Amino acid sequence: ISASGDLFVRSRTIAYLAASDEYSGDVVSFGNGPGGVDGDINAGELYYLSSSQNWERADADASSTATNMLGIAVADNTATFLVKGIIQNSVYGGFTTGAPLYVSTTAGDITGTAPSGTGDIVRVVGYSIDGGSRRIYFNPSNDHIVHA
Repeated sequence: ISASGDLFVRSRTIAYLAASDEYSGDVVSFGNGPGGVDGDINAGELYYLSSSQNWERADADASSTATNMLGIAVADNTATFLVKGIIQNSVYGGFTTGAPLYVSTTAGDITGTAPSGTGDIVRVVGYSIDGGSRRIYFNPSNDHIVHA
């Protein structure tokens, strides 16, 4: 391959957070909270974008809720969601550093254990990057499997 002219390199940095309940990365602000009510959004919970543009709690027990676009609420009662990046929140306890994280069978939760019930959706949503400080790298896979 050969080329001539100017070469532009684009670099992007996602900050590694030092304080609790912070985030860094790609954030979107559109749609509404569950059932159209922004007051029902809880920071740190996992949501999916529904066909009516409401962000509803994701649940591995329900296919459409675990396979749609995912985001983590970054503030209570505000339709603002991290769709890729690093987030630290006090709700992320008990994760093993370096281990994959999944959509949980408890609506809105993220788990360190792959769902195993018949019909459950197994979808990696990121990785624990510091289990002790409750920091995760959120990068939902576009792939999923249905547990047989």
